[in-house]
Amino acid sequence: MAGKAEIANSGDVEFVAFLAGVDVVAPRTAAALVTFGDSITDGTRSTVNTNRRWPNFLDARLRARAKAVGSAW
Repeated sequence: MAGKAEIANSGDVEFVAFLAGVDVVAPRTAAALVTFGDSITDGTRSTVNTNRRWPNFLDARLRARAKAVGSAW
């Protein structure tokens, strides 16, 4: 799904679903950031859809240093 321009039947939600696993197929030179956590990781007390959670800031710092970083949270 990460390579798709659009995700069919997508929509906004204000909760995080349970994640059982993450599968990644990528070359060894690729990097990825996956954050697991609770409401703090999800951005509690942050404005919805503003990407101002701590994982967003960590992602920006990593992207500034690396050529390619894929992110999921």
